[in-house]
Amino acid sequence: MGGDGELGTYACVIPVDDQGQTWCMTVDPADIKDNGLFPYTVAHEMCHYLTLNEKQVDYYSDNITAYPADRYSDWECVAKENSYLQSFYEKFWKGMINDWANDPDNPYFYDRHKSEFVTGYASTECAEDLAESFCAYVFLKLAATPAMQAKFDFFEEYPELKKLKKEILIKVNQNNIYVNSEIEPEDGEIFGDAA
Repeated sequence: MGGDGELGTYACVIPVDDQGQTWCMTVDPADIKDNGLFPYTVAHEMCHYLTLNEKQVDYYSDNITAYPADRYSDWECVAKENSYLQSFYEKFWKGMINDWANDPDNPYFYDRHKSEFVTGYASTECAEDLAESFCAYVFLKLAATPAMQAKFDFFEEYPELKKLKKEILIKVNQNNIYVNSEIEPEDGEIFGDAA
């Protein structure tokens, strides 16, 4: 538990070591509200762990100087060939990565691709899109657009992710946890920054 107070970073996960084997999840109790958005945050952060651990990505080190150009990479890691992140990148980001890379902070990128993202935050980078799409897949009953449905279908291709979705929903139901029917309500409240 920790944090920066209400409306800051809701939760985050970070690798504790330089290989991504050990992780820490921090949850800010000031941001846990009864608005039904916190379950999305937890699923989002869980997805980061599932897709950014040492079995899924390689973290940069002094020993490794180059990675294949066709792999998804960010400032700290590169996706392994058969990872969830690499597959997601190839299916949903490869065709628009140059548009995004020209100016990742440009709000017009999101405007141009709005139908492809479950939230504005998802458009900030591929790994965030994967995590946002996963939590939407778990909690939303319907995808808002065909492009979003394609992302839900992506997760359905992995039996272990389908099983995880089912387990999460069982626990949510057993514990009577309220989940908002909208991942990003009309007032623009986004459910938190993530790692």
